Amino acid sequence: MSDDGEILLGRWDCDACGARGVLGDAYSCSACGAPRPEDVRFYLPADAERVEDAAGIAAANAGPDWQCAFCDRWNPATAQACVSCAASVSDSERRQRERRFDEASVPRAPEDVAPDPRPVAPRARRSGPGVSRAAVIGGGLFVLAALGACLLFAKWRGDLREAYRAAVEAQREVVAEAKREFDAVNAPLIEASARLSEAEGELAAARRDLRRAQQELVATQSELRRLELAREGTVAAHRWTVRIGVERCGAVAGEGWSHPPHAFDVRSEDRVHHTERVLDRVETRYREETYRAQEGYDTETYTEREARGTRQVPDGHTITDLGNGRFKKTPRYRSETVYETVTKTRQVPRYVTKTRQVPYEEEIYRDDPVHQPWYRYRTWSWLRAPPLERSGEGLTPEDPPGTPAPQIAPAEGALRQVSREVEWVLIVGYLEDDQDEQALDEERWRALHDGEPVVHVPPEVLRLSERDARIAALETRRDQQQAPLPQLGALAKQLEQPLPQLREAIPPLLEATQPARQRLERERAKLAEIQHDRPY
Repeated sequence: MSDDGEILLGRWDCDACGARGVLGDAYSCSACGAPRPEDVRFYLPADAERVEDAAGIAAANAGPDWQCAFCDRWNPATAQACVSCAASVSDSERRQRERRFDEASVPRAPEDVAPDPRPVAPRARRSGPGVSRAAVIGGGLFVLAALGACLLFAKWRGDLREAYRAAVEAQREVVAEAKREFDAVNAPLIEASARLSEAEGELAAARRDLRRAQQELVATQSELRRLELAREGTVAAHRWTVRIGVERCGAVAGEGWSHPPHAFDVRSEDRVHHTERVLDRVETRYREETYRAQEGYDTETYTEREARGTRQVPDGHTITDLGNGRFKKTPRYRSETVYETVTKTRQVPRYVTKTRQVPYEEEIYRDDPVHQPWYRYRTWSWLRAPPLERSGEGLTPEDPPGTPAPQIAPAEGALRQVSREVEWVLIVGYLEDDQDEQALDEERWRALHDGEPVVHVPPEVLRLSERDARIAALETRRDQQQAPLPQLGALAKQLEQPLPQLREAIPPLLEATQPARQRLERERAKLAEIQHDRPY
């Protein structure tokens, strides 16, 4: 293998028949004749064949294949026009793409892939270095004979290519005719299916409109029924309840290194807050110290690795999917420094270990306590107390007796107001000598007067005139909602009538298209077979 790498023939799998391991340079399946799929995935088997002929190497290096935008056939990069329909390469933009892989990540063939049944031409054998003169003369005559045979073969191959192209064009015409026949037979089926889908959509929309109108009518009738069955009574009384949130002031004990500004009964005592390290004295002491002293030199022999340049060493391979069914395996190298071991000598100081007494100063510290005052005190704190509450009847709510003011100076047992809530309850009396209570907002509570006829429709209390106005509005809405129901029901029934006939028309039309569909599939299969059996 040269430094430029080697070309390996990849494989691909046929999606049409499931054939595995089709040769990468084939543009159609060797088993069923189906063209190479649009999203073809090339992979490299473990025993991939090397491409050594000049034509194969040139085709591999020409670049990724391109797909015709008109007939979907894949073409080599060197083709300026589609070999199937003669469309120009400039009219097609889809191409395979090159991808680079390491040896470990290159796509590999599954274990159950069978080889392509297409025979592979045997490789030429190279002659040895020793060749006689007679062999040379015989080889020359053989070359002349082979040249003549090549010329005859080229003419025969050109005629064969023209015959093949004529057969492909003729079969394409047959496929086009079968396609026109199928489209003509299939048109009534498409039209009938469209009419059925449209009729089913209109029926579903009509049923939705009818169901929504019925639901709105039921809601209106329910609200109307609730108003009509509400009991009539009179306003018996206005009741109110006032609740006052209260807090009580009390003394709370506390202690710490400080106290709040408003604290009272403050007492203090000295306590150790922390300690401080203070230098007490300095003492001279001795410690034994070992040290190394030099006494002469020794001669030492040693070896040393010295750099002597660099060299390129193999570092695996890079495998590139060329996008045309072939892979290029290129060696990868890395630079490695070349070292040489050299023997040298040097003078090394000789050391001995000795001891000595070394004086040092040691500081002696003591811990002195630091005192600060520790405080005990009391402060005023507001704590939640039981709320005050007062209830009564009339239009003027009154606070409970002894209600404190919101702003009170702190003092033992003092009370202050923190919240005020009022509940407004209207009492409605009936002829049956029973009553109902309903909590209302203040504005509505004050708007209704004692003795006024009302209707209790929880959670509302309505005047009779208000109830009658609502009933009249609901009756008008009910009549408006009832009016379109017969028309919507009739429309749904009308749209449902033609559906059985439209559904029954589909199976005969579908059956009528089967012969034309089967003929089109047969002619397409013949075209794929002709293209697969290309003689050149």
